[in-house]
Amino acid sequence: MKPFNLAEAKAGAPVVTRDGHAVKLLSFEATGQPIVGQLVGSNAIYTWALDGVYLKSRNQDICDLFMGEPATKKYVLLYPMHGHVITVLHDSRESAEAMIKLNHLNSASIYDILVPVNT
Repeated sequence: MKPFNLAEAKAGAPVVTRDGHAVKLLSFEATGQPIVGQLVGSNAIYTWALDGVYLKSRNQDICDLFMGEPATKKYVLLYPMHGHVITVLHDSRESAEAMIKLNHLNSASIYDILVPVNT
């Protein structure tokens, strides 16, 4: 993972925790640990030092900040076939729906996911 960079984070670059959770940064000016953010999909608010460290008392913490990879939305099509689950990644929901219709996949499901893009 790329080390945390305050200037890039302030410019809106994606940020993640050491364990890979996306972080929405809310402020860089709090008292104490100036960076305030929220794990995406959580209501919990966290604070960090300006270098992205979560707890200075620990050598490493799963909540330490790193620069994240940009992500793009993809669509995963899942359907059963001969006792197995087949997984197909699509660039658009329309493409996944067309495959369902073309192949008469009555018990298929489509899930949208964010996939990191290597830059």
